[in-house]
Amino acid sequence: MLQFAFGPVIGELALDPDAPVSAEVTRPDASDGPDETGQPWGSAPRDAVADDLLARLLVGQTTVRPDPERIERALEVLAVAVANAPAARRPGALCMAAWLAWALGRGSAAGALLDRALALEPGHRMAGLLLAFVGSGAVPEWAFSEPATRVRP
Repeated sequence: MLQFAFGPVIGELALDPDAPVSAEVTRPDASDGPDETGQPWGSAPRDAVADDLLARLLVGQTTVRPDPERIERALEVLAVAVANAPAARRPGALCMAAWLAWALGRGSAAGALLDRALALEPGHRMAGLLLAFVGSGAVPEWAFSEPATRVRP
C-alpha cells in the first residue's frame, strides 16, 4: 500500500525494516535541527526511525505527498484484483484501495470500500481500524502542503 503511494524505496522499507534509509527519505521536509523529541536527527535506533517514518506516512502525519499517478494506477490494479478474487480474499484489497482513495482526498469513496470489506468479513481488523480512522474525519497533512514535496523513487 505504501509502495503504491510513495514508490519502491518506501515499499522496500516497509517490507524490510533493516533496509538502509537515507536522511532524505526519513526527513525530506526537515532542516538539520532536532526531531520532534528534541533529539538530534538520526540518534534514534534504526528500527525506530523506519517505524516512525512508516507510521507517519500511513496516518498522513507528514507533508510528503504521495504520487497521485501511482495511486491512480494502483486503484485500477486493485479494482481488477477485487473483481476477480473470491469473496473471502477481497477485504484486504478493498482496504488497500480505501487507504489509497483516502490518500487522494476521497474519504467518501474510502468509506464505501471499507463498508464493502466489512460486509464480506465483519470482523476484519484492518477494515475496522481504517473505517474508524477515516470516519473520524482525519485528513492527511500533505493535503495542505505544496504538491512538489514527495519521496523520490
